[in-house]
Amino acid sequence: NIAFASIPRNLHSTSTIESIKKFVKYTGAQLHVVMVTTPQHDVRKEKEAATALQNQLEELQPHYHTMDEPHIVEAIGRFVEEQHIDLLVVRPRRHGIWYNLFHNSYAKELAKLNLIPVMALHEESKVD
Repeated sequence: NIAFASIPRNLHSTSTIESIKKFVKYTGAQLHVVMVTTPQHDVRKEKEAATALQNQLEELQPHYHTMDEPHIVEAIGRFVEEQHIDLLVVRPRRHGIWYNLFHNSYAKELAKLNLIPVMALHEESKVD
């Protein structure tokens, strides 16, 4: 069982989705997509992002799970335990230096749970 943790307000790049598809096909694993919404969410933006993700992953026939939780790390931690997930895939967001000084990364916090391995898929950098 592989879980992809997604915050639905963020659109995912084609490179991230293609990496997930290749890995799931290679391993033959079942994919679970965990979408965690927070109280201050933009419903329209979340629906658009969720629909785009479902269209991109359609061929894998993943199981979708939606959680409306203010504490994202704890919610995903519970999900991982309950669903017996073997690998958690996350896509860390790149922030500026000021943001990084004052906020924790969800990806780092999930890795600290020490429940299972966490694979971070970073966006491709564009070089001009």
